[in-house]
Amino acid sequence: MSRVPRICRRFVRCALLSVLIATTGIGVVGCPSKSGEKVPPTETVEASPTPVEPDERRLDELIVPKGDEPYAMHADGRICPPNFVYVHGGPCEVVREGERWPGGERRYTIDLAPYCLGAFEASQADATAESRGSYANPDGLPPPAQVKKGVVPWYGASRSVMEEAVQLQGWRLPTYEELQCAATQFDAGRKWVWGDKYDCKESEKSWFAGCDKPYPNVTVPTFVTGGPTGRSDYGTGLYDLIGGLSEWTATLWDAACFGAQRFSLWGGTAHIAARIANHQERVGPSCWVMADYAGHARGEHEHPIKIGGPVDDGFRPAANPSPHWKGWAPRTEPDPKFRLSPSCFYLPDGRQRCYQLERWHNPPPEGDDEPAPEAAPGS
Repeated sequence: MSRVPRICRRFVRCALLSVLIATTGIGVVGCPSKSGEKVPPTETVEASPTPVEPDERRLDELIVPKGDEPYAMHADGRICPPNFVYVHGGPCEVVREGERWPGGERRYTIDLAPYCLGAFEASQADATAESRGSYANPDGLPPPAQVKKGVVPWYGASRSVMEEAVQLQGWRLPTYEELQCAATQFDAGRKWVWGDKYDCKESEKSWFAGCDKPYPNVTVPTFVTGGPTGRSDYGTGLYDLIGGLSEWTATLWDAACFGAQRFSLWGGTAHIAARIANHQERVGPSCWVMADYAGHARGEHEHPIKIGGPVDDGFRPAANPSPHWKGWAPRTEPDPKFRLSPSCFYLPDGRQRCYQLERWHNPPPEGDDEPAPEAAPGS
C-alpha cells in the first residue's frame, strides 16, 4: 500500500490505496473492460474512507462480445441508448501533450472495447433552449442525466453529481481515451475532428465564434447542444466533441500524486479556439497541475473534485453496448436510495484503475473552490 499525503486545506482527503482485486472474468459495471476475456487485476484508488463494495450487476450480462456486435442494430437503440452513437472500438493510439510528459508528449495504444457515446453533451431533464435546468448543486439529489439536442447542456456540475447523474441511467463517464479516439476516428494524426490541420471554416461548424466575428446572440454558457450550425458532428453523429464544453472524464489526472481528487477534462471549450498547446506547471518534485490547455482533440486539463465548476465544463455520457437498451426509456427523477458504483479509467500502460466517489451534494466551505496542496506529494 502506498501512502499519499493530504493535499487540500479543508474538505478533501487524498488517500491512495493500491489493492489487487482477484477477478474471474467479471468486471465492475462502468469499467471500459473488454468482454470475452478475463479482466486483469485492477488497482483500486479509494477517494475516501468509505469502503468499496462490490456491485451486484455483472458486466458480462450487459456487454456485447467484441467481434459479435450486430452493427445494424445500434441505430434503433437495441445496442446503444437513444441519442447515443455506437463506437466500434479496437486499437487506438492516444496522444497526451504537455510538460508533465517526458519530451512534451506521451503516445500509447489502447485496445478499446466497443462503446456507446452520447451524441450530445449531457443535459438535465428539465433543460430547455434557454435554461440548463433547475438543479444547480443545492442541498438535494441530482436528476438523471439526459442526452438531447437543442437544449442548454449541464455545466457547473461537481464530480459526484456527474457520477450519480450518469449512473442513475445505467451509464458512465467516458475515459479520456474514448473521447479522443472518437474525435479522431481512431487516427492519431488528426488533431481536429475534421483532420490534421486547423481550418477556420471547418471550426465554424462547432466553435461558437465565426472566422471573422462571434455568432450573434450566442454566449457561454447559453449555447445549446448540437452546435451553432447543426453540423458540428462532422459526419460522425457525435456533436460538439470539439467546440462545445470541455468534458469531464472518468480519468484521474494523476492518481500517484493526487489519488481520486483531480480529474482530466478533455477537449476545448467554446471560447478558446486559438489555443493549440497544453501546458502544466510543477507541484512538488514530480507532480503537475494544469496551467493552460489546447482546443483540439489532444486538449486536456484538470480540476480538483469540488462542488460546482466553471461554466465552460460539462460532460458526455458513455454506456456499454447491450440489448438491454432495446425499448429502454431514460428515467427523469432522482433516487434517494441510489448507491454509486466504482468508476474506472486507463493507465497509459493499458491497465485499469477504479475508484469510489461518495454521494455528496452540499456546497464546500467558502474559499475552497480551488484546493491547494499543503505539502509536496510524496513527502
